[in-house]
Amino acid sequence: MANDACVSRFHFQRIFRDVMGETPGELERRLRLERAAHALRTTKGDVMTIALDAGYASIEGFSRAFRRAYGQSPRQFRKLRSGSVDLVGASHVHFDARTSTLRKTHTGGKGMDLIDRMLDNDYRSKRALLESALKLTDEQLDAPLLMLLRIEPWLEPDNSLRQVLGRLTDMIWAAEMLKTVGWPHTGEGWIENGQATKATVVEHMIRQLDGYYRDYAPFVKHVKENDLWETTWIDAGCEPAETFTYATVIEYSLERSIHRRFVCQGLLEQAALTSR
Repeated sequence: MANDACVSRFHFQRIFRDVMGETPGELERRLRLERAAHALRTTKGDVMTIALDAGYASIEGFSRAFRRAYGQSPRQFRKLRSGSVDLVGASHVHFDARTSTLRKTHTGGKGMDLIDRMLDNDYRSKRALLESALKLTDEQLDAPLLMLLRIEPWLEPDNSLRQVLGRLTDMIWAAEMLKTVGWPHTGEGWIENGQATKATVVEHMIRQLDGYYRDYAPFVKHVKENDLWETTWIDAGCEPAETFTYATVIEYSLERSIHRRFVCQGLLEQAALTSR
């Protein structure tokens, strides 16, 4: 799952826990026990088979885990047929006996919607890539790419990993929008990377990214909650000046980021291989 998300196992665990409220392992163990409890409640299968299906190598280990979770042994649970199959879980995700899949219980709150999740994932993924880049040397960051990358047709092609990373965290258009519409922001990190040593540049990119998320994410939330997607602003930096909507900038920023993140992931992996 961490590989599919293009992040390290440690970072994936942290993101998963922050979003779901429990680690992947905790969620998996709880769901397996809920499925086992349902089998005890609705089938005549022997306890050993149910224990093996739940991922336990012995009936003793399964019984201990089941008793800790449900307060009674598997045999007692089957005999008494009392209590809910659902266990307490911070994610509110449970095994659904009707479909043998998962369901989410209502938590009483609004929760995080898709835009919030996409912005949060964009920030965390970029930061993980930059933290990985801190381990590379100047030579690795500045080594010419085997093939020049032209992601935006109006920009010069990227010719090094350092340039790819710089453009990954370059949020000049979003910064210009915040400035034009008068949205409060600190401005920290919204400057060009410039030329400096590897550590200085990559650390600055991280500060730049932190500044983007601190200032930009609340603005996107404001746009979403007040349905301001089609509100327009004038970008005086264009020649001639052009009019854009908030939605245009937000959509473009996310689309651009997804592609650049995958490019960076591949280049970082290549750089790590060449250093061995």
